[in-house]
Amino acid sequence: MIKLQNKKTLYFKLCVYFSVLISLMCILSIGIIYFWSYYYFDNIFEDKVIEMHTSVSNQDLNIKDEWILGVTAHSIDLVEAIHANDIADEIYEKAKKQLVETKLYREKIANKYLMYMIDIDYKNGEKVYKYSVIRDIYREIFPKILICFLISIMIIFIISIYIIKLICRRLTSDINQISVYANKIAHKDWNEAIDINTNDEDILSLVNSFDSMRKKLVKRDKIQQSMLRYVSHELKTPIMIISSYTQAAKENIYPNGNLNSTLDTVLKQTCRIKRKVQDLLLIASLEEKQDELNFSKIDLVTIINTVMKNFKAIKDSNTNLNVKLDIHNSLNILGDKDQIKVAFENIIENQLRYAKNSIIIRSVITNNNINILFYNDGEKIDIKNSDYIFKPFGKGPNGKNGLGMSICRKIFKLHKGNITLIPTSKGCMFKVELPK
Repeated sequence: MIKLQNKKTLYFKLCVYFSVLISLMCILSIGIIYFWSYYYFDNIFEDKVIEMHTSVSNQDLNIKDEWILGVTAHSIDLVEAIHANDIADEIYEKAKKQLVETKLYREKIANKYLMYMIDIDYKNGEKVYKYSVIRDIYREIFPKILICFLISIMIIFIISIYIIKLICRRLTSDINQISVYANKIAHKDWNEAIDINTNDEDILSLVNSFDSMRKKLVKRDKIQQSMLRYVSHELKTPIMIISSYTQAAKENIYPNGNLNSTLDTVLKQTCRIKRKVQDLLLIASLEEKQDELNFSKIDLVTIINTVMKNFKAIKDSNTNLNVKLDIHNSLNILGDKDQIKVAFENIIENQLRYAKNSIIIRSVITNNNINILFYNDGEKIDIKNSDYIFKPFGKGPNGKNGLGMSICRKIFKLHKGNITLIPTSKGCMFKVELPK
């Protein structure tokens, strides 16, 4: 019911607006034609026709009877012969009452519109009248012109209503389809793309915008669903351990043998939850981090050495692990030091976690980029699974999921760089690219 009301409202408004606009344009055209031509023709009749034949008193009043669009004569009888007795009598009466030498009259006499001028002069002490009479054809035919204009307006109005109706029908049809589609999107029914056959570029642009919005919403919804699965999977186990260990400790039962060992386990699981929550907050904040990054000149070598020292305990716990650094003495870039450090911490932690005996970190400098290669001799990763590795909350073929590498990619993207998986015959290698 709401859609129908909107359609009628749009149709009604367009009809009113266009009809009023067309009517005003026609009325304005009539007004311009009438008033402009009325005064313009008035000057023509007065100045160009009548006064032209009164110059130099018609050469010392030797007046000749002439016709130029009318009659100019010194004899009222000639006026009577052309315009009938009633008109001649009326003009003659006006001449006798006229007190000025020249006067222009514009009157309707005997159902005829006339414009005439009476000139008074003297010859041998007697008054001599000259009559210049012309039919005011403009005023006679204007009502017919007006009627024709009104009929034309009505015809144009009817045609415009029909055209507007066709336009509105097509326009509102497309808009109603878009409205239905938007309503589906609002209720998460966004599996199908909108399909509207139209040549209107504005409608097509709107359709493309809605479809782009649909794809982004689908993508965001999948991320949210993945996040929920990730949270439930990653936090369920440590929460269960904390709950069971705490309940056991309250009953003076210590699963690890004594209170301190039991509390150490609880504390370890708490730290695990803390790290997961920090990762979640970080991945969310990176979506809108572009304007908040604090760029400055930083040395990647310093950051890598600092991270390696922080993970020294993990490295030393694996006595068979050999770490080789083959990097330049200085690798300077412009970037946010804290974010870059987080990214390298995630990469190096992954290397230490999955390596068997060897980790190699190398740097390669090209004309525009600084490339850092991270290799470990752990399990080989199929290049086909690279999308899962860098996808937030994505679960790989081995059933594991995480945020570490997706965080790295987002940080490097914010620095106009990237991280990719490099195919290898054995082991695993990642390449980090950052602009100089």
